[in-house]
Amino acid sequence: MYIGNIAEFAEIDTTHAKSSMPLAPSNIDNGCMSWSWDKIFDTELDVTLKFDKAYYIGAVSFDIKGARSLTLLTDDREIKCALDDIKDKKAAPIAQHSDNLTIRIRGMFEEVSISDISVYGAEFKDEFVAFPFVKKISYGVGNVSIGRFSESDDCDEAFATEILKETISRDNIAPDGTGATVKFNKVSSPDYANERYTVSVGKDEIIITAASRICLIYGAITLSQIGKNGKFPTCEIDDMPDLSMRGFHMGLPRADRIPFAKNLFRYVLLPLRYNHLIIEFNGAMRFDRHPLISEKWAEAEEKFRKGLQPRIQHSEMGADGTVLEKSDVRDLIDYARELGFEIIPEVQSFGHVQYITNAYPEIAEVKKKEEIQNDLRLADAHPDTFYTHTYCPSKEKSIEIIKDIIDEIVEVSRPERYVHIGHDEIMELGQCPVCSKKSKSEIYANHINTLHAYLKEKGLRAAIWSDMLHSDLYYNKESAAAINLIPKDILFLDFTWYFHPERDIEDDLLSSGHDIMIGNLYSSHFPRFSSRITKKGMIGGQVSTWIRVDECEYADNGKMFDLAYTAEMLWNANGYCDGNRVAYTHFISRAILPTMRNDIHGTPRIPASVTPLGAMGTEQDKIPANLLHTIPDIHTADNAKLEIGGKYDRLVFEQATLTSLPRVVWKPLFEIGKYTINYSDNTSVNISVTYGGSALAWNRRYAEPLPYMYYRHQGYIGTWYADPVYEGYTADGTPILLLAFEVNNPMPDKEIISVEYHKCENQPCEVIVRYVSGVKF
Repeated sequence: MYIGNIAEFAEIDTTHAKSSMPLAPSNIDNGCMSWSWDKIFDTELDVTLKFDKAYYIGAVSFDIKGARSLTLLTDDREIKCALDDIKDKKAAPIAQHSDNLTIRIRGMFEEVSISDISVYGAEFKDEFVAFPFVKKISYGVGNVSIGRFSESDDCDEAFATEILKETISRDNIAPDGTGATVKFNKVSSPDYANERYTVSVGKDEIIITAASRICLIYGAITLSQIGKNGKFPTCEIDDMPDLSMRGFHMGLPRADRIPFAKNLFRYVLLPLRYNHLIIEFNGAMRFDRHPLISEKWAEAEEKFRKGLQPRIQHSEMGADGTVLEKSDVRDLIDYARELGFEIIPEVQSFGHVQYITNAYPEIAEVKKKEEIQNDLRLADAHPDTFYTHTYCPSKEKSIEIIKDIIDEIVEVSRPERYVHIGHDEIMELGQCPVCSKKSKSEIYANHINTLHAYLKEKGLRAAIWSDMLHSDLYYNKESAAAINLIPKDILFLDFTWYFHPERDIEDDLLSSGHDIMIGNLYSSHFPRFSSRITKKGMIGGQVSTWIRVDECEYADNGKMFDLAYTAEMLWNANGYCDGNRVAYTHFISRAILPTMRNDIHGTPRIPASVTPLGAMGTEQDKIPANLLHTIPDIHTADNAKLEIGGKYDRLVFEQATLTSLPRVVWKPLFEIGKYTINYSDNTSVNISVTYGGSALAWNRRYAEPLPYMYYRHQGYIGTWYADPVYEGYTADGTPILLLAFEVNNPMPDKEIISVEYHKCENQPCEVIVRYVSGVKF
């Protein structure tokens, strides 16, 4: 597996367009080729890169001057490229397999120059590839099967063995008794520090070595990923992450969604090599010392659902406004810890404490008189003024309550190193008569220091959101000096990068000597990751969710794809290339997401059979001519009906929409229609089709980040329920995307007579369908 700049493997020819006649540069200087205006006047120039083999070409970027028009060509694709598309070396997408790439340039009356050509792509081999991509792998000769598993008295080795057994069983692989013996080897050697693990696949023995449970599991998952049809290539793998902190931020799940949360840990976060969980509590766990908090939390949610008052901010991600018993929380956290994750509980303190002030209004800080800014283009959503967002740190009762809450959360979660104490977006800092006489930086620092000292007594460190230590947001201009008044061992999670995408805001904090994680790291929108993450003091990042713990919510908000993409960024930070997005996406969509989805749902990874059931619909009047010319067997779905006759576990619809719909942040996706599955016993079920969930416009690209920082929290659409089954171009260079929408049949034991589609009333978005298939497991 190779992902990188494949231009280094290319020979470059320069010819008159559409011919082999040389058109040599007038000048070559440090890799920059230039042609005088009279050599290129009223003609076209082909700059062709010929690679040593066929690669998946994701994108190309280069520095060009003097061009009047530009076209990118592979063997069978012609992509007209607007000059703005490649301005400032922006990567222009190709998304094709080819052993060559031509940049066709038309000039006029001025010199044309081209330099700094980078072609981002990948070599995809037949065998499965471990993901995130391993650092070093050298192949031997031949393949081996697994004969048996070595038994161990070490609990970590034994646990990793069971993980591997369960993982390969999903690929219908079982020990054959004659192949290699798998042995896990936990060591304490410094050679295996920093989460290094090795996998040695030999003819007689497969040895997985690491220093911890989670790294032994990394080795087990890597071995399972490089296998195919029960065979594993002889090889030596040596791998370790570039960043020590690779986190996922979530709230507590509602009791009935705990199984999903466990599946998420096991089948998504663990295979993607995340190593810690930041779990925000709020009022979602029952507090024994302060039962009023839990009572008022549930009461507020009930009134919200009746339309009587606003919702407490973050209550949706906090068990959906319900209250979990400690036993449920402990069970969830113990499961995550058993998998090897480090647990970092988040105790919202000082700010975002409506869950406390709703129960104890007497400790609330006075509200600011001015209106709270709530423009999502400029700041994150701020809490409704119905609740008080901050408690007064000058009141002893505030400190007593927050210490009690810390005690109970620490007792349940048993963190190893950190407790995240929040401290972000404090709008009411220094408002009461007592606090208003003090400097805001002093108030802020004193509260942090109080909780830091309290945690230190427990052998723990503090982590905080670091927005209040900047001086460029309207609510924190007077608190930034606190950075010099707090201990150096406090971990910063810096999330306000999305309000200043033009500059590296972490530079404002790094000189303080604190370790920094990128807070709310969203792969869709974080700029200049390659250069920023390698700075001294940057130790990792974490993907955040600010929605309820639920597969549909995570999917609709793009989090499942975001988790996969960000995993590669964090594991291979030193080698990550921003220009390789198309190649990374191609691999993730085909080799990672389908496996993750099947694992979460408990279905086999590979179907027993896939049966084409036919085309759906007959109407083609509304379909654009350029699309119809490329895919002639596509039809409008509305009121279409397909006779089936058979039993299937899953139906797959190859579909798109003729137009797009907006994505409104924090709002549900638009339902555009329904498939109705009709059974032989005269029963039927409806399957909803949503724009941005299971369907996308035909002329967009899969997993292309939504534009503008407005979409930072929901950066991707249409990346979970459906996979790209067709990606190409029309004759005029318009991209084409069809998604394979996989519908799990809720009644697989019944014969399906037919399936039909009807769009929703007052919904102009038309679905177009190519083929329908039936899947059996």
